[in-house]
Amino acid sequence: MTDSQKEPALTPEQVLEDLEEERRRLHHLEKRLHTEAYDKVHKINRELTQQRYITRNREKEIARLEAAKPWASMPLLILMTTFAFGLGLLVGQRL
Repeated sequence: MTDSQKEPALTPEQVLEDLEEERRRLHHLEKRLHTEAYDKVHKINRELTQQRYITRNREKEIARLEAAKPWASMPLLILMTTFAFGLGLLVGQRL
């Protein structure tokens, strides 16, 4: 390389200015990445919370239905027993 092809020497002020510009660029990049990461984490947390509420509500509904089963079938059981008893009396009288 000849002297005319070499880059001109930078003054200390230019080097400092380049470093400050690079620092600002990196700081801006860091802030943007931090914001993106925060948004992603917040979105995931929100989805997990929704899933927890959905799961909790489903568990409550299942527990409620399971607790109601014996009582829900009781009127039907009484009706069927009464019908069978009445039918038995009717058939018994005919014999």
